[in-house]
Amino acid sequence: MRLKWTSLAVLAIAAVVFCAPARAEFVAVKVAEKAKKSVVTIEAVSLSLASVSLTSRQQRIVQSYNTGLILNKNGYILTDVSALSDVEEMEVTLSDGRKFPAEIVVKDEGYGLGLIKMKKPPKDLVPAVIATKAHVRQGDSVVVVGTAGGYGHTVSYGIISGIRTVRLRSGQLVPDMLQSDVVINSGNEGSPLFNSNGDVIGIQAVFGGGGALGMQNTNFFMPASLVERITNQLIKTAKPAFRPWLGVMPYSGSFSAQGGIREVTDDLKMYMNLPDEYWDVGMLVYDVWEGSPAYEAGLRYQDFVVKVDGTLLKSIGQLEKIVYEAKKDQIMVFGLIRRDRFMEVDVRIGDHPEEVLEFFI
Repeated sequence: MRLKWTSLAVLAIAAVVFCAPARAEFVAVKVAEKAKKSVVTIEAVSLSLASVSLTSRQQRIVQSYNTGLILNKNGYILTDVSALSDVEEMEVTLSDGRKFPAEIVVKDEGYGLGLIKMKKPPKDLVPAVIATKAHVRQGDSVVVVGTAGGYGHTVSYGIISGIRTVRLRSGQLVPDMLQSDVVINSGNEGSPLFNSNGDVIGIQAVFGGGGALGMQNTNFFMPASLVERITNQLIKTAKPAFRPWLGVMPYSGSFSAQGGIREVTDDLKMYMNLPDEYWDVGMLVYDVWEGSPAYEAGLRYQDFVVKVDGTLLKSIGQLEKIVYEAKKDQIMVFGLIRRDRFMEVDVRIGDHPEEVLEFFI
């Protein structure tokens, strides 16, 4: 009898081990069947400079294949901005093979996204569901559908490796970025990330002309809440989406676009003779961009910011997250110490100009 029960236990364990991949495969198949209907392949034709001489300029035709996500029945499609570089004409291919011409609506270099529109969208388009309220957990199964190496509707499977606050290559800090080990190949940069329900929970982060934010077997995806905010603005205004801007650079050990930003040291706090109540909080303003919201409000070099809207400021990251979540023209009250005096200034959050160095918050 003991041998019989032991054998049954071994069989049960084996069933769990060998069925796990089958369950994973089933999830990917089910998601892919639903998700691919809202993903398109973008075939773009552009002109590239082949050679230049004193007497002539020669151009060559370049054909590229990229990934797009159907946003609504009107034929609006989200893609990465690098897919729209110097495009002369483009068409999109649905999962059933039908092709439709499309045109560029707007390119958003700041977020690395582009919006295009089908000229004559069919009535049976299947828009993606952007799951802003989905509960995403580390270890969840995810699927990417995209155009890998020119092959449309390629499916990759992975998991959520982590959920992190990440500084983008543009310098902006974004909370709740989704880290995943799912495979991303050339052509499906900026691809949608689907959960086990086949809903979009993220878009791969691609910035300023193509460089994907990630490394081997590690990619980051902008969360659904940010994707929805960006796409709504792109469709409504046909202009780049609003990026909150304060206009200050926190204390930096090295003036570097790579973010030499660090917290203020205890030695510097002693030198500034800070009150005890502010010893463990605050950040020093290293520089203020002239004409920025912070500059217009009166924030200046070497101001020590200790509060925002009455909340003690414990880190630079906390301030960046506060700014990240701000709405356009929102007024924030900054409490600061200047020359041993506490004072408050009202700052109206503005839109980040493209020409301004990105490591200014």
